[in-house]
Amino acid sequence: MVRPPVTLRSMTPWMRLTALLVTPLIATASTRVALAQPAPSLPPGYVLVHVDSPDPVNLERETGDDDKPFYVLCTSPCDAGIPATGGYRIAGEGLRDSSRFELAAKEGRETVSVSPASRFLFGLGIAAIAAGQVSAALGVATFLAPLGGEPGDRDTRPLGLALLAGGLAATAGGIVLVVMNRRSRIQQTFAAGPPVKLSSALFPSDVTPRSAPIQGYPTATSCPLFQITF
Repeated sequence: MVRPPVTLRSMTPWMRLTALLVTPLIATASTRVALAQPAPSLPPGYVLVHVDSPDPVNLERETGDDDKPFYVLCTSPCDAGIPATGGYRIAGEGLRDSSRFELAAKEGRETVSVSPASRFLFGLGIAAIAAGQVSAALGVATFLAPLGGEPGDRDTRPLGLALLAGGLAATAGGIVLVVMNRRSRIQQTFAAGPPVKLSSALFPSDVTPRSAPIQGYPTATSCPLFQITF
């Protein structure tokens, strides 16, 4: 014998009140149980790396290939789950590459803070050094020229001193630009931290740990307590 569905009209007033009070509580409890499930963590040997930079930069991984020694993992600002071993560098359009480095962390999280070095400023520094050397040499020659001339010749020593001073200033400024922009600089900080929720977006396609077992969330099950129709 098939029972007819329980409807709101067929309920007693107490049953209706109970249904209205209990239904939201069941929904809230189900949501809390789903949120309380443990999130899967990064596979062993992987680190969640966050790249922080005032300008967009690329985090690149060493390939061991002479023709293409590095390839791009992600562009800042980005978070990527990458192998804890291997060589990396920071590069980017219009930037000077950083030195090769390895991750300081072997698990958990690591932040790579980047101070980008400009190719333009590096080239400007080289040009300033060259121009400064030429100006300094002309200044010395101009300063010494009156020493071998006639007594009535024009005194060019002030001009020589100005050229020499300008040349030395340009050379010093060029050296500063070259030193400051020789390579992009990085600072690494790391902490173990809580388990990181695994997402395919965290892993660049070339370093996805395909063989690492990943435990997913358990399948939710439900059963209707009663059916309400109006």
